[in-house]
Amino acid sequence: MPGMGGGGLVFDASVLIDYVSHDRALLGIVAAQIAPVLIPLPVLGEVDGLDEAAATALGLTVYESTRAQLDEAVERPRSLSFEDYLCFLTARDLGITCVTNDEALLDHCCPSRHAAPGSVRSTDPDRWVRGGARPDRSP
Repeated sequence: MPGMGGGGLVFDASVLIDYVSHDRALLGIVAAQIAPVLIPLPVLGEVDGLDEAAATALGLTVYESTRAQLDEAVERPRSLSFEDYLCFLTARDLGITCVTNDEALLDHCCPSRHAAPGSVRSTDPDRWVRGGARPDRSP
């Protein structure tokens, strides 16, 4: 999984909750036809109606965060939850796209998104695929 080269997606709880409450089958379609979908295990715990077995059956990958990621998430910025920061860390470390509806996580992943219109695709919940933000890798 390391070095996925930008070909994967990590979904946060807000996006998963939207999909599960509207049409969970779309999660499987995204994973099969667009890009692999990873869900950090602690994030999965925030989503009612989607457990590890159901996620796997849909073709999603339940991701076991590394010890280093878990340690770093404990020291996260105050604006982000532990689980949201794990999504950021997963995207950063694996070189994949973080998909979220959460403004604080979007701001953390792409601090320049307000200065560069169009740099983040729409996060409108009525769209087929939610917009993703690739974490800036600058220090």
